[in-house]
Amino acid sequence: MGVMGAAAVVQWFNPKNLMFPMGLWAAGLPLGIAWGEVLAGVVISSFAWRASMLTGLIISVICLVIVATVIKSGPFSSGAKPAEKSKKAPAKNGGAWSVFKNIEVWKFNFALFLGFIPFMAVTTYWVTWLMVNKAISSVVVASSITSVVGIAGIFGAIAAGYIAAMIRRSKPMYVIPAIIFGLALLGFVWAQGIAIIVLLSLVVGLASYMLATMMFAIPPQLVLPKLTGTALGVAVVFFNLAGVFGPIIIGDAYASSETLLIPGVIMFVCLVAAAILAQSMKIK
Repeated sequence: MGVMGAAAVVQWFNPKNLMFPMGLWAAGLPLGIAWGEVLAGVVISSFAWRASMLTGLIISVICLVIVATVIKSGPFSSGAKPAEKSKKAPAKNGGAWSVFKNIEVWKFNFALFLGFIPFMAVTTYWVTWLMVNKAISSVVVASSITSVVGIAGIFGAIAAGYIAAMIRRSKPMYVIPAIIFGLALLGFVWAQGIAIIVLLSLVVGLASYMLATMMFAIPPQLVLPKLTGTALGVAVVFFNLAGVFGPIIIGDAYASSETLLIPGVIMFVCLVAAAILAQSMKIK
């Protein structure tokens, strides 16, 4: 759904004015997480974790049907054909495999992977910290507080699209959230109490979902228009990989050191590396 939705935005809006519409669309990601956290908490508390999985599956199927039947191709669905012809790319290099041969695509995706490792690790840690360290046994309460990250992310995603549209460039936007997120992590290391955790959630959500906008907005600028779907698909894969490895890497560092300092440093290093990689990209 992420690939189809982002591809639809690319088809409906002029590439020169893509950033703000993409930011508005990307706001749906944190919005879904915000209410999804609470819904999952209610379902799990009322029934069981299996019921939560089933609920998510049903909602996903409904969304897929809506996307497949309602969203139509837009005026820019064929992309910039003149630009494609001007490149005079041989047919053998113009297929989907050319995406995997593009070094800029790999720079972007590794930046995406590194940038989202801290976010995935922190959001996973949120519920655990609230439920164990602060003795909050209710999944509903814990997930409700965690959803603050998603609520803040709505504004982060919209702001990312708006600012990038104003400055006519999307690349520098990677540096800003990395710095904000890094400063938030330094505070997170020393944070105690629910009030501080919620406040940091706002900052982390605001900064992190600025990256989410870039995840969908940059791929169309790296490859030929007809290959946008493939590039978006690869980006989503790296986003999901961060969700798989992020909590494991940071969780193991925390378990080994029994302090937040070491995982905090690792997360900050990931963000700096992501910012450097993103700045080195050559976008259209």
